[in-house]
Amino acid sequence: HLYVSALPWLPFETKLASLWLPNFRQSISVSGQDFNEDMETDTPALAIAYSPHGNNLAAGFGDGSVKIWYPSSSSLAYGPEFIHSKGISSIQYTKDGSNLITGSFDCTLKMWDFGGTQLQFIGHTDAVTSFALSPDGHHLVSALMDHTIRIWDLTTGSCISTLRGHNQ
Repeated sequence: HLYVSALPWLPFETKLASLWLPNFRQSISVSGQDFNEDMETDTPALAIAYSPHGNNLAAGFGDGSVKIWYPSSSSLAYGPEFIHSKGISSIQYTKDGSNLITGSFDCTLKMWDFGGTQLQFIGHTDAVTSFALSPDGHHLVSALMDHTIRIWDLTTGSCISTLRGHNQ
């Protein structure tokens, strides 16, 4: 059996990006009707995301780095940039594609552009396992290993609310 950890669809086409788990060859495969390329990596990719227009593919790695490719040519557009001290658990572009948000096992969430970190969401007490942006692009919700869910203001980076209620 092949276990796939992420299968995001290219937003405006029917191309599928698949992420191989660390047990398999360390590459990211982008496949489509007339396209099949592997983008070799040095460390396991843990999270991947297409930019809103599908022209870039970002990947977060187990060593805390991010790389961005042009999937049409499989050429590296940016990186590696080491932005976390531990592995990146989740990654997503902002709605307009101008920034990238990364969540990490180092207990941090960061929003950054290609010039560096723009905003750090401070207050996590354990590993960030996942996050999601609100449909309007103004808020961020993060899930943590400390059994909390936090709601953040995407403009200021301040925590608006902490939801508790599960302990397993």
